[in-house]
Amino acid sequence: MISCTFDDGGKGNLRHVCVDSLVCVDEKVLLVKRSAKLSSAPGKYCMPGGYLDRNEFLGEGAVRETKEETGYEVEKPVLFQIRDYPGDLGDNDRQNVVFTFVFENAKKISEAVDWDSEESIWVPLDSIDKMKDLIAFDHWQVIKAYISYKKDIVDLPIINAYLNFNK
Repeated sequence: MISCTFDDGGKGNLRHVCVDSLVCVDEKVLLVKRSAKLSSAPGKYCMPGGYLDRNEFLGEGAVRETKEETGYEVEKPVLFQIRDYPGDLGDNDRQNVVFTFVFENAKKISEAVDWDSEESIWVPLDSIDKMKDLIAFDHWQVIKAYISYKKDIVDLPIINAYLNFNK
């Protein structure tokens, strides 16, 4: 949570704004392995993403996080999903509001520079179920929602779709 003091002197705990990148090229999704140094989900895989910087547009943040964590340059963000579940989603109290963008292009231009990711891998979409227990947070459900979207089962943007893709 973000603690803040309002203009009237009142205090509050606010939620973080995050962006995730669902990079999918040639029926494969790009995942990053979280650093063992992290307190939440160390060693697990997730989509590139993180907190939105001050004065940054949502799509810009998704492009930046992808490049920092993977070394891949992506373009043309398409808003895929908004997740704003206010409950506890894991081992921390960060009630994030997450905007997930789809990128169906990627070009490797450098090595990853972000300390919180150890490696990036491409996983075939048709084998994502085998990795369910290795994927952090609710990202497995997000990828499942993307697979449904590609089959024309759902329309964009999807709001809180992971609640419907838990199986």
